[in-house]
Amino acid sequence: MPTIDLGPPRPGPRDLLDGLPRRVSLTLPELRLVAEAAGDAPLPFDLAAQDPDRGEDSALAGRLGGAGAHDESSAYADTLARLAPPDETLTRRGLLVAGEVDGGLLGAVGLLATPRFALDLDVVAGGVQARCWHRQSGEAVASLATADGLVFELAWFPTWAWADELSRVAVIPEDLPLAESRVPGFVDLPHELADAGVEAVRSHRSDLLPVLARSTAAGSPTRPARC
Repeated sequence: MPTIDLGPPRPGPRDLLDGLPRRVSLTLPELRLVAEAAGDAPLPFDLAAQDPDRGEDSALAGRLGGAGAHDESSAYADTLARLAPPDETLTRRGLLVAGEVDGGLLGAVGLLATPRFALDLDVVAGGVQARCWHRQSGEAVASLATADGLVFELAWFPTWAWADELSRVAVIPEDLPLAESRVPGFVDLPHELADAGVEAVRSHRSDLLPVLARSTAAGSPTRPARC
């Protein structure tokens, strides 16, 4: 017998594209220009470049876990100085038209500055540290991420898609070389231990595994099982 749901419809995208997060890569100068166009909206960080005259380290070292050495800070400042003017690069990409910044960028940066909930994440993989800032309010979420303080990913998406975006943060890139795993390909153990161990994990009693292993080691296994 068919069931008719008379409750309010579940929120969802009008079409496929409406449900997909929008992502834009921005250099630090471009991001600051967008923030200025959004009414001088404050960003969730301050990665000030090194001042060569003062000889101080860039804030990049402290915020992204850098070494803090003078030569590394100088390299960051030199790279930042070689970037093209942000108004030119944004215009070439169609994100700045007749002096007006793309409305999606303005809304995302505005949400970063005025959220109801804020979540900061630090992810370290293969010696590289990335920082992510997620800001949510109402039915929208905006996120900002960087691994070097020079190039940022600005994204915005519906609140109902937030869980998928959070899981994306922890995904290790496929091209990142990983150390050799210490987990063996297989292990031989008594059948009794394998059977009892599976039951302990299934019943959420993983604390019993060390007890089972010690008790089995005291006897002589007769039926090995390969896992």
